[in-house]
Amino acid sequence: MSAITPARAQTDAGPAPEANGANQTNGDIVVTALRRTQRVQDVPAAISVLDAAAIQAKGAQDFRDYLTSLPGVNFSEAGNLGGMRVTIRGVSDGSSASDPLAGIYLDEAPITESFFGTLDPDVYDIDRVEVLRGPQGTLYGASSMGGTVRVITKKPKLDEIEGAVEGTIGDVAHGGWNRRIDGVVNVPILEDKLALRVSAGYRKDDGWIDDVQLGRKNVNDIEKKNLRGQLRYQPGPDTSITLGVLWQKEDLGAQPQDDVALPDYQTRRYYQAYTKSDAKLFSLTLQQDFDTVSLISATNYLDKSLQLGSDNTAQFRALLPRLIGVGPTGNDGLGSISDNEFKLFTQEVRVASVGSNRVDYVLGGFYSDATTDLLQTYDFTKAPQVQARTNGLAFYTYDQEYRTRQIAGFGQLTFNATEKFALTAGLRVFNVEQTTTTFASGILNGGATSSIQKSKTTQAQQKYLAEYKVTKDNLVYAQAAQGYRNGAPTGNGLRSACAAELASLGYSTFPTSYGPDKLWNYEIGSKNTLFDRKMTLNAAAYYTDWSDIQTSITLSCNSGFVSNAGKARIKGLEVESSVEPLDGLTLTGSVSYTDAKLKEPAPGARGVSAGDPLPQVAKWSWNASAQYRRPVAEGVNAFVRGEVNHVGSRWNLYRSAGASAVLMDPYTLVSARLGVGSENWSAAVFATNLFDERYVLNRVAGAVPFELVGRPRTIGVNARIGF
Repeated sequence: MSAITPARAQTDAGPAPEANGANQTNGDIVVTALRRTQRVQDVPAAISVLDAAAIQAKGAQDFRDYLTSLPGVNFSEAGNLGGMRVTIRGVSDGSSASDPLAGIYLDEAPITESFFGTLDPDVYDIDRVEVLRGPQGTLYGASSMGGTVRVITKKPKLDEIEGAVEGTIGDVAHGGWNRRIDGVVNVPILEDKLALRVSAGYRKDDGWIDDVQLGRKNVNDIEKKNLRGQLRYQPGPDTSITLGVLWQKEDLGAQPQDDVALPDYQTRRYYQAYTKSDAKLFSLTLQQDFDTVSLISATNYLDKSLQLGSDNTAQFRALLPRLIGVGPTGNDGLGSISDNEFKLFTQEVRVASVGSNRVDYVLGGFYSDATTDLLQTYDFTKAPQVQARTNGLAFYTYDQEYRTRQIAGFGQLTFNATEKFALTAGLRVFNVEQTTTTFASGILNGGATSSIQKSKTTQAQQKYLAEYKVTKDNLVYAQAAQGYRNGAPTGNGLRSACAAELASLGYSTFPTSYGPDKLWNYEIGSKNTLFDRKMTLNAAAYYTDWSDIQTSITLSCNSGFVSNAGKARIKGLEVESSVEPLDGLTLTGSVSYTDAKLKEPAPGARGVSAGDPLPQVAKWSWNASAQYRRPVAEGVNAFVRGEVNHVGSRWNLYRSAGASAVLMDPYTLVSARLGVGSENWSAAVFATNLFDERYVLNRVAGAVPFELVGRPRTIGVNARIGF
């Protein structure tokens, strides 16, 4: 429950005024998760909120640092192509090759990306992170099957000059140093009408994985730069226009790959892996309030480029001699280069009722146009024998453009039958058109091939909810909600090197498409504020039916495809609480139980069996924290904080996948923070992973099996000064 504080006053259940950026009213945590402004304790849904103070107390910098502390949320690394996945409530397919199963938003902008790692926005100068658990298809569309993560930034203030500078440095066990500096400034330009807010940051982490082949230490280094600016214009009290720009650049070394055959935190690669990305997001949000209704228009454009270099030497040692007569020898290195361009334009317009009404509503329309352009080639320049026989372009070139256009209409109506009892029904109808254009050539492909594949579907998603306020501080609810994920054409053609393995799986060629998957989630929950609002206690139980699961099948010829793998069922329970037993002392805790199993494999599917746990899903996870704050001087407070986060064991793949399937060990991480500060400055020392536990995020099979491991113990200092 991390940042939920006891609520004190009911707020206006009006539209979601993201432009105003207020997350607290009279001490209440206020959210806009259901596209209306509500106290978090009044939202009839399972939602966790981390405000800016909680993010800073965790020392969080990215998804890995804060999402896994929330009930029912897991995080995994895919191990290739920069893929990473957020898993909510066990809705996991163990794949990085199809659309994600959790929607990611930055303010009003959907930034969920197909096939590759979604943009992980920097969390400096944010207002809060909202995590909705369970399918959110009615209001947020596809890719929100498991839930939705919303990162809400702080908005420009029209009447106040303010700014801050913050610096952090940390020493990582088994590695080097981490350091970062961030700053923000808010400047009113026209009093009460126009203001500009700009934040910027630089981060450099040395890493902690050593490559014993290349003789390089700390190869998983990180360098990130980000700049975010927002210009807000408010010509009148009922009109707001916000123009936003975000730029984020990342230069990353290898992933934190720890080879199974080597000592801890060591890898052996013959080709230096790297990731480079450059993302730009432009947004325009308009809000116009009327007496009984509010109108919001959100226009967003994301342009992201990504290049990845990966070592493929081990995969090609036996294959290349069969295809071209020579292969790598000695210290030769063979690499694959993937260039990805992702462009996403979205436009949403919605209206919402304002104030207290017998019928409240949210109605809207949505349009998106997404293009992913992937160019894959090989780099043989570090293998002279191979390069002399054929260069990487002649060996294999794969160029695929994947375009998806979607138009949708959605609505959610709430009938307030009495002051205590309400019924809600939601519907989203959408049409999706997809086109995949593919060109492949080279020796590996068996010559040049090309194809154009198209698909068009029209679907609907539904939601039904009943809520009852026992008292103003006690709410119970029950709901049934549907989730849906698009299928897609794959654009693959038969490669000569893959023919035998495909035939052994019962295929004469690569499948040219895979179908959609969908689910129904049934849930009951209770939200309670107790003991004169000194304690909150929330709980939810759910059951999910999931059919036609999209699953990635990887082949030893360095290729693969996506198929549909039958049906699954998920049962779960989540409990979270926050209590203030003494002035200045806050205790929080959460626990989640997730039993996610494959109920029925798809006909002909291999490596999966009925009863297999879904991959990357921990059955048990829990989090607990304690923070004590007390005054030490006029306007100055000291604080101490401790946190424990436990993630249970998870299978990396379906259990029936043979030797490649491994049950990854559970892990428990302890962190601590001690500091002192006032409204305008603070200083703290911190330790994350205090007992230096080696923990595994994922295990990847292949020619060189490896584990993706989390950050070792980090001890550092943080200081902030503001005005």
